[in-house]
Amino acid sequence: MNRRGPLEDLVHWRGALPVLLQAVRQGHVATSVVFGCDHVVAALEKAVSGLVTPDELVAWAQAVHFEDGVDIEDAYQDLLTQFLFEVSSPELFGPVTAETCERWLHTIGGATGNSERR
Repeated sequence: MNRRGPLEDLVHWRGALPVLLQAVRQGHVATSVVFGCDHVVAALEKAVSGLVTPDELVAWAQAVHFEDGVDIEDAYQDLLTQFLFEVSSPELFGPVTAETCERWLHTIGGATGNSERR
């Protein structure tokens, strides 16, 4: 089974997280998907606007971080890896809050030269 569709849906967070996770876990990975700053910004904006909870953001970051078929964009590998590690590990870095999301939006915007939120 080609899972590129479900992986892309997970990275883009298109749909309910439990459904996305179940779809990704079925079958094997035929291709990889590149995870980039735009995916982080979109997820953070969902959290800031209240469309998803901080716990859902943590679960999404964990899923993306530990999915073998997800490759991190080379140009921002250190930044994106730090984001995934920090947000997926609230037991180490503290709870994910609106302030955490705003800080990461600022950090990503500064790194990419796009400091304006979408």
